[in-house]
Amino acid sequence: MQDLTSGEKITKGIVHLQQSQPFFCYLVMHLEFKEGKLPTIGVDHKGQVHYNPAFVDSVTDKEVEGLIIHEALHYGLCHMIRMANKDKRLFNIAADMVVNDILLSAGMKLPACGILPKNHTYKTMLNGQPIKIDGLDEKSAEEVYEELMLAAATVNDDIKNKDDGKADSSGQDEPENAIETDENGRPTGESGAGLDEHIYISEGDEAEASAIEANCKEMMVEARNFAVSRGALPMGIERLIEKLLPPKVDWRILLRRAITNKLPFDFTYRRPGKKSIACGTYLPSVIREGCDVIVAIDTSPSIDRDTLTRFMSEAVNIGRSYHGLNMTLLCHSAAVEDSITVSEHDIHRLLEWKPKGGSGTSHVPVWEWINKNKPTARLVVCLTDGETDFGERQPYEVIWVLSPDGISEKDVPFGWAIKIPN
Repeated sequence: MQDLTSGEKITKGIVHLQQSQPFFCYLVMHLEFKEGKLPTIGVDHKGQVHYNPAFVDSVTDKEVEGLIIHEALHYGLCHMIRMANKDKRLFNIAADMVVNDILLSAGMKLPACGILPKNHTYKTMLNGQPIKIDGLDEKSAEEVYEELMLAAATVNDDIKNKDDGKADSSGQDEPENAIETDENGRPTGESGAGLDEHIYISEGDEAEASAIEANCKEMMVEARNFAVSRGALPMGIERLIEKLLPPKVDWRILLRRAITNKLPFDFTYRRPGKKSIACGTYLPSVIREGCDVIVAIDTSPSIDRDTLTRFMSEAVNIGRSYHGLNMTLLCHSAAVEDSITVSEHDIHRLLEWKPKGGSGTSHVPVWEWINKNKPTARLVVCLTDGETDFGERQPYEVIWVLSPDGISEKDVPFGWAIKIPN
């Protein structure tokens, strides 16, 4: 059997990830692989992975898969734009600790030359003194970096006071990948080198960095949802995504992001992924399927005219924003009062539709109407104050958009809730 080229070896790894690691594979689909002159492999802020063919040839197929995911996580976690004024080599080490802890916890393999934590802990030598970084599954790269900087300063003080017996390395396990630093705690020479190179964005490119950050955050959330739909989300990913997302975002942005994430998507070989061309291989691209989306508008007396206008305005925006979407609007109170179905081509019909109101509020008739008339629905957006009979959890995704004076998000029993601010 003829040996695979380095590009074919990478392609083989990606194809296997598609079958076994949906979260990581979704991230990898956003990368572009190129042969480069780096000693090993590395990723830049644009998601371009530059690899040395000789290095790829020297590692096993399983280690290639680990390397691919390693670079994808660096990109997805925005490490290439988060260095700021930090020491580059020390931040490399910190970022590798966090990324590799995720990979090893997920059962992936990495080359022996890398930083390889065990049980969320990494032990190393710092200027001849043993140090230990614990709890990597709960820390960001910045948190690990600050811990390393503090350890470097402490070790340097201990070395200066060695004659006083303040430096004690007894009782420590044998650490790996020793780090040597200067008097300011900065790594020197090749000390602490990991298995890859990190290619950071140039200083002063704030606009580009902001765009990359937004893209990576959305990509990470979509990858999370893709993996959750297949019951295969790696441990620790949810926590990292929560740290990436800002605490407050406009509710309309949240809603559109939620809809985008919930729309079904998959990989297709019918058209190649544009970024696979550099590898000389044929990789799939990501597609979103057209589907039925239901928007259920609460028109009970507790919903005032201003809130109803906001509900209708956002329903029109939803219909205009997504291709291949068949959207049905329901107006309901304690029963479904009326309905209208539109596509992206006749969304203007919503502007002429007059929702009908009634007394009381219940979503049980909504579920019954959907199960009878739109059994293939994949997503339901409920615009309401939440003072309702929620009924039982449904087999489709439900997003609750709550009015300003409605109930709290935490009181919604199932689905995902978004609160409209006052």
